[in-house]
Amino acid sequence: MARRVTLRYAAIILCAICLIYVFRCRRFPVDGNTKDGKLHIAPIMLATDCEIFHLLTMFFNGYVWHGFENYTLRDLNEREKEFLFTLQLNLNHSCVKKVHLFYYTLADLVTINESNLTNRHKLVLVQHTRLLHMSDFFLYASKNLVDRTVIAANSDIVLGEGLQFLDIDKMKRQKIMYSLSRFETDCNTTAKPVKNACSLHGYEKVGTHDTHIFSLGSSLNNTLLQQLDFPINMRFAGNGLIKVMRKTFNFIVENPCLTIKTYHTHCSPVVASRGNSYSLLSLGWSKHDLYRAGRARPTSLEKIL
Repeated sequence: MARRVTLRYAAIILCAICLIYVFRCRRFPVDGNTKDGKLHIAPIMLATDCEIFHLLTMFFNGYVWHGFENYTLRDLNEREKEFLFTLQLNLNHSCVKKVHLFYYTLADLVTINESNLTNRHKLVLVQHTRLLHMSDFFLYASKNLVDRTVIAANSDIVLGEGLQFLDIDKMKRQKIMYSLSRFETDCNTTAKPVKNACSLHGYEKVGTHDTHIFSLGSSLNNTLLQQLDFPINMRFAGNGLIKVMRKTFNFIVENPCLTIKTYHTHCSPVVASRGNSYSLLSLGWSKHDLYRAGRARPTSLEKIL
């Protein structure tokens, strides 16, 4: 009799464990797109309706921007293809309502229009006068996207899985900004290997944040936003943004990159050569402050909730 009771309770416990496992895996798929231990990008097509996000990003133009003069036309063409590939995947993402694409020259506009992109109805083209600065994201959102859910991202970042799990009401109510660290994609390159920033070890080495999810209840003060007047690809740019959003605008900043995944598409050898001076440190920022107030270590959305 005792043995039957024991077996019955064991079966109940086993079923409970299975249900918990299924629930957790359905809510938080932390494994992501992997194959043979390497990350790969696949189009994100979700059954749930999460088409609410407005993505802000910029089209690459190494042909005219300073810092790319020493690369061949072939190299620059390859880098441009990577940006178009990234743009297409983000247009295909089920959670993306619009992609607000900043471009610099009329030649950029021609390239974009001739690229045979699908889901073009999602594309909003915005002519801009310079390489995007962090302040530009928030100036644009303050003018055009108040009370919308906004993603500001570097041009070579592909949005992955996990956006559908965000509690948007909570994000707005508690003034939370999610500043995500990235995963590296698998590609054939001779470039120096880079650790995934979205890992505890990789974050300590890299500490980058390339994607920022936020919602503005009202327009931000233009004068205060001048604190963010630096290029988005400058070293420590993401850390500077986190510090300002925390200290000046009183946002809570978290980094649930283990749940909300982003992928870096950079296989070409093209990297802006501006030297060590191309950093917030050259603008008078304190490295101690950036590391103390400008960091958000990787975690999962489940732990934040």
